[in-house]
Amino acid sequence: MRKKLGLCLLALSLLLASSPIPLEIQADSSNQTQAINTAQNHFSKQFSLKRKSVSSPLFYDVNNDGTDEIILSAPSKREYGPLVSYLGIYSSAGAKLMTQNIESDYIYEIRPMKNETYNNLLAFIDSQGNAGSSVSVKVFKNNTLNEIFGTFPLNVDVDRVVIKDEDQDGNDEIYGYQMYLAAETRNLSHATAVYDELVHRWDSKTRKYVTAIYGQDGIQDSQRVPAGPIDAQQALKLLQQARYKQLTMAPQGSPESLRKSLQYVFTYNFINEIENQGLINFGNGKVGPHYLHGDNDLLLVPVFDTNKKATLRQVASGKAAILTQAVKKNIGKKSYTFTYEATFYKTKYGWKVNSFRNMSD
Repeated sequence: MRKKLGLCLLALSLLLASSPIPLEIQADSSNQTQAINTAQNHFSKQFSLKRKSVSSPLFYDVNNDGTDEIILSAPSKREYGPLVSYLGIYSSAGAKLMTQNIESDYIYEIRPMKNETYNNLLAFIDSQGNAGSSVSVKVFKNNTLNEIFGTFPLNVDVDRVVIKDEDQDGNDEIYGYQMYLAAETRNLSHATAVYDELVHRWDSKTRKYVTAIYGQDGIQDSQRVPAGPIDAQQALKLLQQARYKQLTMAPQGSPESLRKSLQYVFTYNFINEIENQGLINFGNGKVGPHYLHGDNDLLLVPVFDTNKKATLRQVASGKAAILTQAVKKNIGKKSYTFTYEATFYKTKYGWKVNSFRNMSD
């Protein structure tokens, strides 16, 4: 019985495999192939391009008419430079809608993009040299491309630009990074710079893209409460907290973990100083500060006394402050007085320690 059933199933499968593809499906496939060939032939002939240099077609309903258009592109004939030097948009039947020489625009990639107001859009990603890349968002209407938004440099390579609907609101966002320029990063080079996350979102009410900047703590800058003035007691407590952070951090870890453990009490200027002058490299990506592995404590906050008087002076229109305090220490049988000084910067995260020194040296 099982043998007969198996033979029946085999016969049925062979019958299905040999069944002809419906004529309408064959026709659709043939028509599409013909449309592609027509578009590619016209595109290559118009710009005197080698047929093999023309891209594979991108099918996308870029004019929102309910059918996918054929989008073609080709690199520069000089064999260097942008990857998209020629652009062509054709109907689903292969008829020309628009062709354009965009060799001077340094476009490296074209991606589909959506938002709830314009529906289907195109994102043109171009190179900005050392600044990474930028994105131009364009709408295709009446056989013409018009820009509705352009980003500043995103500080990411063209192939790493992220365009997606992360918050699931029906609109694609554009993600990138922006260098954090502030007093607390003033001493950093381009290679050691700190970058905040940049997000361009579509605002359906204003019908515009709006830009949000997120700091190292993941909080949007526009939602922060600015720090108020600092007094001497607050400055002393911050110094105490900073020393505690230094002494309780992991003796060994990655440079990223060191920065994360100290970045909310010390400026990035000071952390960069530790990274450049105060680290022991243990190999395998592990580092540790000198002050946790020996007597070299030049970059360790000294013991300020929160119970003793200190003098605080505001500078730079209240954006910085300098605190001094005389501290007595018993060394052996003798008593010594050391005068310490610390500087503080007001940052978007609050007040931070920027530097300190022993003025008695």
